[in-house]
Amino acid sequence: MFLRDFIGPTARLYAKSEWAPAGPLWPALSFSQRRVANRFGSIYTRGADFVITVGTANPRDTQDPAHRQRLLSLVDVEPNIIVNTAELVDPEAWQGAQQTHPDRWKLSMPIVRCWTFTGFPEARTDMAATYRKFANPTTRGRPIPVDDSDRTTVLSLDLMPVDIPPYIEARLHRIPDDVLLNLEFTRIIDNILGSAERAGTERGGFYTDFPLPEIALYFTNNTILLPSEY
Repeated sequence: MFLRDFIGPTARLYAKSEWAPAGPLWPALSFSQRRVANRFGSIYTRGADFVITVGTANPRDTQDPAHRQRLLSLVDVEPNIIVNTAELVDPEAWQGAQQTHPDRWKLSMPIVRCWTFTGFPEARTDMAATYRKFANPTTRGRPIPVDDSDRTTVLSLDLMPVDIPPYIEARLHRIPDDVLLNLEFTRIIDNILGSAERAGTERGGFYTDFPLPEIALYFTNNTILLPSEY
């Protein structure tokens, strides 16, 4: 299977340095900084965009010589779920990563589809213009757009599909309680802001007196206060 066989002409490709190919033991696209993960999550579209992972040149980061400066994996991720990496990867793999690189790769997006590049092509040859951008310190650890000049070569590369553990699918459908709470707060705040915008306009109707609920929010000097703050 070639990359051009299933990728659309408008699909966006990104490249990101990684220490090893993605797979059942590490079905996650990992980040060391939340702001980098959040930024990428805001621009990535699952099913339409893809990330090419690239082995680093550093033997400490990419321990297998066969993976260094090579194109490793093509992955599709769920950008709206950013969780602790330990929730997604094999426990032994996570423990080993933290022993050699403590406090790195702490956050991850689940990988929903994954392929391995056959033979691990050389990044300097098959994605030359994009790979040169990795030398810029501002791009380290960040997914960067694949250069247009590399697209034709990359699309001709051969891939092998990789199975993702079934628990990843279950993880995608689990909505954490804090997300539900945040949605409820957002709904309440939107209602309050809408009422504030309508203040001063003439309206008809009858209003029934009722006690304020515990979740009530108050305005003071254009600031929203929670009950514990007023």
